[in-house]
Amino acid sequence: MRLAAVLVALLLAGCASGSSEPTVSASPSGAPVPAELLPGDDWVLFTSQLVPDAPQFNVTLRFDDGKVSGKAPVNRYFGTAAVGDGSVTFGPLATTQMAGSPEAMTAETQYMEALAGVTAWQLSGEVLTLSTTDGLLQYGAPDSAGAFAVTLLGKPRGAAKAAAIDAGYEWRVVSIDGESLVVTQDYRPQRINASIEDGIVTAVTVG
Repeated sequence: MRLAAVLVALLLAGCASGSSEPTVSASPSGAPVPAELLPGDDWVLFTSQLVPDAPQFNVTLRFDDGKVSGKAPVNRYFGTAAVGDGSVTFGPLATTQMAGSPEAMTAETQYMEALAGVTAWQLSGEVLTLSTTDGLLQYGAPDSAGAFAVTLLGKPRGAAKAAAIDAGYEWRVVSIDGESLVVTQDYRPQRINASIEDGIVTAVTVG
């Protein structure tokens, strides 16, 4: 009788073990974000061939552990972020539902599509580069040359140059009305490179 009871107990234990849920490892989106991606405030988009018009709408990006958020050209966005050693994947991203100008809405669509395709990140000084298979998104840390350069977009050439120099940055024009100028290939983190169209700053880079 005692032997039968022991066999029943072992059988029940085996069934319970076989029916238990498999162990699920923690999602990589919950992993700590590398400290260098957390400058204490939002990263500021200052250039991208993928979304050339986006920087003029004050686009930002902020990382938190397992999360990403920021301001697109019109709406706020938020979602998950799986960040590894040089790799990053943004999970489903949601946005608020405000409407903007046709130009801003087009830039927002392009920006959100670009974020969805991001696969890698790289930090060089105060410039954060997010890479997709089609191109790059570059952000400046708070109070960096890139963050300042965005404020020059839409300004007349002379006024932009004066503002940059007054703020302690080097100034260089690299393109006028679609024609690239011959410039040196050295990199200077405090130098702002401007593209000019009809006397107005339309694009900026740093270096």
